[in-house]
Amino acid sequence: MKCIECTSPLLLDMQDVLSSQKGIEDTTLVANNIFEYLSKVTGGDWVQTIIDKAVYEAGMKCPHSPTYDKDFVGLQFDELVVPQTSEDSISFLIAIIAVVGTLIVVVSLLVVSTRWVSKRRHQRWLKMLSRPQLLVLEKIQLEDEAREKDLNGRIQAMVISKDIPVVIRLFMPFVILGNIALFLSGHLSLGGTVNISGGFAGQSFNVDGFFEFSMVKSTIEMWNAGARALAILIVIFSGVWPYTKQLI
Repeated sequence: MKCIECTSPLLLDMQDVLSSQKGIEDTTLVANNIFEYLSKVTGGDWVQTIIDKAVYEAGMKCPHSPTYDKDFVGLQFDELVVPQTSEDSISFLIAIIAVVGTLIVVVSLLVVSTRWVSKRRHQRWLKMLSRPQLLVLEKIQLEDEAREKDLNGRIQAMVISKDIPVVIRLFMPFVILGNIALFLSGHLSLGGTVNISGGFAGQSFNVDGFFEFSMVKSTIEMWNAGARALAILIVIFSGVWPYTKQLI
């Protein structure tokens, strides 16, 4: 490669690179790959189909052919029908509900079994105590229950408690609403964008907004691409749960 008329220093550098031994080897490799791809395309069924179609149409268009048809305008092929995969979204929702339900059942069984084991151990421990020790333990439990009942009767909810300043009591609902607004802003607004900046032969170029993504857009794309289970999980744990946690 030899530059006849070059104004950019980068083109001169490109000339040196392509003229080097490494550049010649890489260029040869790329050319071989291109020719190999073209040979596969020309030797495949696509080119053969075009040739067969042309030969068949030639007989229909030629007046000297026994298959000649003066009204023949060309072969018409039916459009390919893409098989539709029917995936009911309800089945994905049922699967997620089943998984969540199974986890809830497993956790509930663990909690119940743990309490049952603790209760059994407590009962065995009580059987080892003497009568005076049981009376002392019962007295302590009654005092704790009376103290807790008295505490519940004297205290009030934080929102109406006079021990908390009025400004804080009135400000907390606005804090919660502000958190909800921030979640909405993060979920609905643009989460990120990919811009391309580059240069070639001394000339720079920019491609703004090459790829943009947000939570809502990504979830919709997952749903349309068939990843409905993942889309539902994102909606539940990243869309519904943050707002539910704020309102509880």
